Parts: sequence; C-alpha cells; structure tokens
Amino acid sequence: MNIGIVTTWFERGAAYVSRAYMEILARKHNVFIYARAGEMQAKGNPIWDLPNVTWGLRLDGPFLGGTNGISRFHFYKWLKDNCINIVFFNEQQDISIVKEISGLGFTTGSYIDFYTNATVSDFCIYDFLICNTKRHYSVFKWHRNCLFLQWGANIDIFKPETSRPLSMDHIIFFHNAGMGNTSSIRKGTDLLVQAFQHVSGKAKLFRICLAMCISD
Repeated sequence: MNIGIVTTWFERGAAYVSRAYMEILARKHNVFIYARAGEMQAKGNPIWDLPNVTWGLRLDGPFLGGTNGISRFHFYKWLKDNCINIVFFNEQQDISIVKEISGLGFTTGSYIDFYTNATVSDFCIYDFLICNTKRHYSVFKWHRNCLFLQWGANIDIFKPETSRPLSMDHIIFFHNAGMGNTSSIRKGTDLLVQAFQHVSGKAKLFRICLAMCISD
C-alpha cells in the first residue's frame, strides 16, 4: 500500500513519533511524508529532508492554510501524485480537511495525542485511531477501530549507566516539558513544579523545553 503520514517534520517529539511509524511501515509499504506548513520546517537538514518528504506550502493565516497550515490544492495533488491509499494524521487540529478526504474515499487514521472533552467526538470521522497509552484508549475505546499500541522506550538510549557509579549527593528528576514555561499545564508541568517544592534534601529538577535544558 501507499501510506501518507501528515505531520510536523523537524526536531520535535511529534516528528520522531511519525518517523518511528514511517520506518516500521516502510518495511512492507511505500510511505510518504507530508510535512505540514505553518510550523517550522527542516529543509536542507539531511536527517529530515528525505526523498519521500513533501514540504507543505508556507501560507499565512488560517483561512488559506487551516489551523495546521495545509493548502488544499497542494495537499490533494500530493495525494494524487503518490497514489495514497491511507492517510495517517499526527496532531492534526484542523479536522475539516480530514472530513473532506474521507468523503473522497481515502482511509484515514489518527495518532492520539491532544484532545479535550469538546473534541473527543470529532475523532469519529477517522477510520482508525492509534492510542499509545491506556488512558487515551479508555477515552476512545468507543471508536469502531481503536487500537492500543503502547509507546516503547529505546533501551539502547535509556538504560542504567554502568560505567559510572551512582552519586548519592543529590537526586536528579527529569521532566520532558516540551513547549511551555514552568506554569504550563501541558504535560502537568505546573503540578510537577508545585510538587517539587515539597521535596526534602538535595535534589535537582531538569526540565527539557525543546532545545533548552533548564535546571531548577
């Protein structure tokens, strides 16, 4: 099959999720990436600027590009030129374009990441959903094709350091905050900072915000 993944495509967590699915699916299928405009792009970066990547047009304003900056004409041409059968969306906030291509007969899927009580029902338009946590699955299990595929950790990267003894001078806590400051409710950063105030003894909290490392 020809599978298209619509995603942000630069040094960002969501892009690495899409990249992991691309690498797995490419073992048996043809996979094409549509890198949404309206966000940063990694043109010229050898890690991201691959032969199967199409960079979305840079548009200004939600009227032309939609919430995620997708040009309808450019996107539909990408679907046709690559004979796409399945379209897999990652963090797609503009659901109108999903409704449009579903009406044209394309099979659509969504990687569940962000939603609110008000938007949960919108996901009924997709033919399938992929949930990476049991919490997400509990919210969307009403869907006719809701799949639970737990997100794993790369044990070649995240493993105990055996070449260096552990220091008991202080305890280090790590939080992958993504976007936002210390008061952001995203990923519970605000609650983490509040809880850390109650830690006794010597401890450090490292909050990773995009490319920045902040120690509190």
